[in-house]
Amino acid sequence: MQATRERGRWAAGGRWVCAALVAVALIGCGGKKDFLKTYPAKGTVTFRGKPMQYARITLYTTAGDADLKKVLPRAQAQADGTFVLGTYKYSDGAPPGEYNVVITWPNGPEEKSESPGYVADQLKGRYADAAKSGITVTITEGDNALEPIDLK
Repeated sequence: MQATRERGRWAAGGRWVCAALVAVALIGCGGKKDFLKTYPAKGTVTFRGKPMQYARITLYTTAGDADLKKVLPRAQAQADGTFVLGTYKYSDGAPPGEYNVVITWPNGPEEKSESPGYVADQLKGRYADAAKSGITVTITEGDNALEPIDLK
């Protein structure tokens, strides 16, 4: 009789623990409510008129908005030089605002280097500093077809 009563207490306690874990998971994870609204943005990047396959495009906000500084819209150029920006997942766009653009151009999609964290850049870092790249874009509400970027 005592063993049955003890098992009943454990079962009730186990249900309470499961319910608490589910509540924490649903409430505490934040989810999409913390995401900034993004808008579709696509463009083309070329070097002297030729598509820059595998080029990595990253946007850095020029505004002092703390929320915008937390996100880095980015993309990787396809064989034809086209790219689609994504912030939280591939191709979900970018929050509206003014951005400085960083572009690096590795030889391949996952090029490795002997130095950890370093990827060779065919552009030799000329466009790798947001403050010095000289490339800016504006993302607005709605669909964004960015001006083509042709590097020299």
